[in-house]
This record gives sequence, C-alpha cells and structure tokens, in this order.
Amino acid sequence: MDLVTVATAYFLREGVFASVIMRVPPCRDSTPSSPIGQAADVLPVKALVLLDPFGALFDRDALTAVRMPVLLYRAEHSELGAEGNIFALAAALPRAPRQETAPGGHFIFFDPCPPAVMEEAPAACKDAAGVDRAAINRRIDAEVADFLRNNL
Repeated sequence: MDLVTVATAYFLREGVFASVIMRVPPCRDSTPSSPIGQAADVLPVKALVLLDPFGALFDRDALTAVRMPVLLYRAEHSELGAEGNIFALAAALPRAPRQETAPGGHFIFFDPCPPAVMEEAPAACKDAAGVDRAAINRRIDAEVADFLRNNL
C-alpha cells in the first residue's frame, strides 16, 4: 500500500499547538460504507493548519488529493526558504490555501522561551530586535481559532 506523508499542526486550546507528522494511506474508496474518496482507516481531516512547513516532506502528487481548507503560515525570515517549501506546497494544492506571514524566523511559532530553554537553545529563542513573539503568537492563536471555527 502506498503511503502519503501528512504534516500538520493542530490547534488544541488557546495558545497550544501540537505538530504532527504521520504516514497514512492515500484517500480512496476502500469499502462500500466509506464516504467517497476516503479510506476506511483514515481519520476524516476537515482542515489543515501548517506553520512554516518543510515542503520536502510532502509528496507533490499526493497533495492533489487535499480538498479541505488549508491555512499556511510562513515565517518572514525562515531559514527554510519559502521558494522550495511553503510556496511550492501552496502551488501543489488543488485549492488555493489561505497564506499568512509572520515576522521573525522559523521558531517564531514557538511560545516565548523560559530562561532554562533560552540557555539551552538560544537559536530557537532569540528573535530580531522589535519582534514581539508573545504578541505574534496571540495573533496567530486568534487567526487559527477563527479559521478552524469557520471550517470545521
């Protein structure tokens, strides 16, 4: 059975995101009781939110099966580079995703770091001058909550 890699971030409750990368079978009719185009063993995902995704994880052909609403966030100064990642991912989707940009680097989507983490992983915790990570995260939390409310 062919497997498709799906990477997404789920909004769990205000201010909390969980990133998930999983391997699932491609959508198809597998039993008479399955909804059209959906395998019986695939969870019914109704919307996707991806935060500065690494585009190489996504099979371009499999992305043509993604029919649900998608919200993509790009970090303005991400080390991943937008051209081969989020822009390529967005172009491969059959339905134009909503795209948003956040100031800062790839780690801007993480909560502000407590002192212990700041000491252990300064590259993930330090933002450019004038970037307010807490304010950006509050804005993103609200936007993701609205997107999911409107699409679930």
